[in-house]
Amino acid sequence: MINHKKRTCRHLGLAVILALPLGLQAKSTAALPLDEIRNFVDVYHIVKNEYVEEKDGKTLIDFAIKGMLDGLDPHSAYLEKSQLKDYREDANGSYLGFGVSWTISNGKLIIIAPIADSPAEKAGIKANDRVVKIDNTVIENMSMSDIDKLLKDKEEVSFTITDSSNKDKVVKLKRTTINLPSVTAKILDKDYGYIQINQFQDNTTKQFEEALTEQLDKKVKGVIVDLRNNPGGLVYAATDIADLFLDAGLIVSTKNPNTGSEEKVHAEKDTTIAKDIPLVILINEGSASASEILTGALQSHKRALVVGQPSFGKGSVQSIVPLSNGDAVKLTVARYYTPNGDSIQAKGITPDIILSQLSVEEKEVDLLSYNEADIAGHLSAESPKTGKDNENKKDKKTDKNKKKTPRKGDLSATSLAKSDLQLFEALNVLKVKVLVK
Repeated sequence: MINHKKRTCRHLGLAVILALPLGLQAKSTAALPLDEIRNFVDVYHIVKNEYVEEKDGKTLIDFAIKGMLDGLDPHSAYLEKSQLKDYREDANGSYLGFGVSWTISNGKLIIIAPIADSPAEKAGIKANDRVVKIDNTVIENMSMSDIDKLLKDKEEVSFTITDSSNKDKVVKLKRTTINLPSVTAKILDKDYGYIQINQFQDNTTKQFEEALTEQLDKKVKGVIVDLRNNPGGLVYAATDIADLFLDAGLIVSTKNPNTGSEEKVHAEKDTTIAKDIPLVILINEGSASASEILTGALQSHKRALVVGQPSFGKGSVQSIVPLSNGDAVKLTVARYYTPNGDSIQAKGITPDIILSQLSVEEKEVDLLSYNEADIAGHLSAESPKTGKDNENKKDKKTDKNKKKTPRKGDLSATSLAKSDLQLFEALNVLKVKVLVK
């Protein structure tokens, strides 16, 4: 079992509550910009005394603080007590909401991924969809805190969505308790393990290690780790899982040029339980943040073959800094880098093998239901005694008209191809990886 106390980077998790970062403490003694503060006070008094509607001092200061944070980047924000509670619940795997993870990019609200089995997923919302309106409110250029206010206390909401092909649709969602299943696992085609991580939470490492250990006990030939539509979560959970597959080397590094701080997480030999098992990582455009940290670590060390679609490209790290009044600041404190030294910010991770996002109809599926004899120009079989060609024209004609019978295991493969073509292709990649091991 991995001991999280060994980790020097646990505070990098998005929903972890921390003390004031050391870099900020060091900067807090710097001289205040007195001229700018005087200018702020002047603006404050003008608004307080001359604005068309009466605004109390606390409201104006709150506006100023939130504006300062909203102006930094899409992920920095001021969190009131209720929002902070939501973050804690999110890390524990259950919260009240609509089931979608999103971010702001160039003033637009972009879907990172719908949560598995949530109202958002059931409504057909997909990664990279853009939310144009919430109910009747156009939300372009709104801050995340304003969007949170717009949704606060709403039991039902309608989203106007623009998809990747620029087609608009309206979906209605009801607020419900979202249970985030962190890890699900099963066996594919009898001999191959499959573990899906939906989000990195407090209990993810424990659940993943138990699932992996169970599959290793069953002597699986290889494992697929599915990170599709995983928007991230707690960074230490991702680095701990990478440690299960790596016995040495850098997992991730983070740097803050402003404070001069740099942290590194290395793999430790005593936590590795699957050093050599053939491994395939499956990602898509909804794989973000901690998902990209895990993928980048295993890809950089050539420990896993990455397949799927390029990932989302969130390469920054946020910390939650508590305030004395019970609220908190969510602040971007670093960029993270893969072991190769690459930043994936706004670029994403490119898979080793790009998989299509197509699906197949039942009538199109005839996968793996053929063998060498079905291929045009194949070498003829030899007679066991004479070593001569054992086929004749009659045999060939009979074979041509004969109905093909799927080989053992083909039915499960065909079923998988119909339900999840990308996973089917990833499984075939894993089988090849096992053969050439």
